[in-house]
Amino acid sequence: MGKLATFVMSVLVVGLAFAMISSIVSDFENQYPDTEVDSNWSEYDKSEQINNSVYGLKKDFDTIGDESEGWFTKLGAGISAIPQAVIAVPSVIFTTFSNGVNIMSDAAKEIGIPSFVIPFAIIALIVGVIFAIISYWRRYEA
Repeated sequence: MGKLATFVMSVLVVGLAFAMISSIVSDFENQYPDTEVDSNWSEYDKSEQINNSVYGLKKDFDTIGDESEGWFTKLGAGISAIPQAVIAVPSVIFTTFSNGVNIMSDAAKEIGIPSFVIPFAIIALIVGVIFAIISYWRRYEA
């Protein structure tokens, strides 16, 4: 339970850091209106891309759950939705992971971390996550 608590606390601390940065940017925009503060991070918003990639899958699952649809329509939607979900879910996971790595890399460049250090840090983070997952899996089996 200690490792789970550490993970949850880490997520909370990162969330707090983002909230503090957002508060600082908002304060700068209010207190220094003549100063141009670039708070448009729309290039990092990948939610529309992910939503569009699984929209057909959502439609099929909505059809399955709709009480007004007939059993044959539900069967047809289920036959097409299950294989599509098996393919789409790992794709979305890997796309999200790739977007996360790109966002972390861009954020590190913005902060001023040297470009030759960034790949090492990302690889270290990936290896750490893989070892954490393996460790959790081995404890779960025991």
